[in-house]
Amino acid sequence: MIESENFLKKNDKINAAVKIEKALKIAASINLIQKAISINLLLKNENRVVELEEMLKDTKRKEIQSKVQEKINKAEESEKRTDYKGAIRYFQEAIKIEPQNSTLKKLIDLCVRINRPDLTEKITEWFNKYQYSILEKEKKQAHEELKQSKNNGDESQKDGI
Repeated sequence: MIESENFLKKNDKINAAVKIEKALKIAASINLIQKAISINLLLKNENRVVELEEMLKDTKRKEIQSKVQEKINKAEESEKRTDYKGAIRYFQEAIKIEPQNSTLKKLIDLCVRINRPDLTEKITEWFNKYQYSILEKEKKQAHEELKQSKNNGDESQKDGI
């Protein structure tokens, strides 16, 4: 990556792209993929940009899955030690990383196994509120993006585009 940076400083985009592609074959990290996207945008290599964006999405998805699985494993270890509060906390952390109904089901199953139906209700309520807050945040973001695109459209019309 350092070599590609040096080529970019010299305004040698092609050699920067070659070096970044070699680095991607060795270890495709999120930062490296983002750098490759930037270089390919400079080169106007749209097909490669699309491929790299897909690679970036896949890498981020795998990273999230790994973090979620790590929390689930910790939750299951806590349950084996009869540390139910710890297990519940780790399941909730996993849900916060990636809200999945499958993780919620594991958490609810834990509450059933430890004979705590009261927790099942509280956790379900917490999950529903959490999901609602995510949806509200997404709606607000979509509204802002729409507003921004309308503003950009108005500016384009003023410029005669």
